[in-house]
Amino acid sequence: MERKYEGMFLIRLRVRQQDLAAGAKDVGPEAVVEEIKETISRNGGEILEDEIWDKRRRLAYEIDHESEAMYYRVVAKLPPGVVNRLRDTFRINDRILRFVFFLLDDKKR
Repeated sequence: MERKYEGMFLIRLRVRQQDLAAGAKDVGPEAVVEEIKETISRNGGEILEDEIWDKRRRLAYEIDHESEAMYYRVVAKLPPGVVNRLRDTFRINDRILRFVFFLLDDKKR
């Protein structure tokens, strides 16, 4: 049974020399958004909503020497167990500073 999740991402704005040296063609924040969407779809997820909340927002504290980031939000239906695989994938992506997934409850209380 698929469940709905909301994901929030803080994406690095600055292009790093390591990314350029590795031969990456497009390493900007918009390319990271496309990579996130592609990863969700490739793992059997269905994107219901997505939006860039803020293209450049000052962080409350520095993360990995970054003081600003792009905020990106996505809502997706995911098969069981996929959210853990996505967490593992996004955890090793250096261009994503922070992320979190929330399970959305469709039931009204």
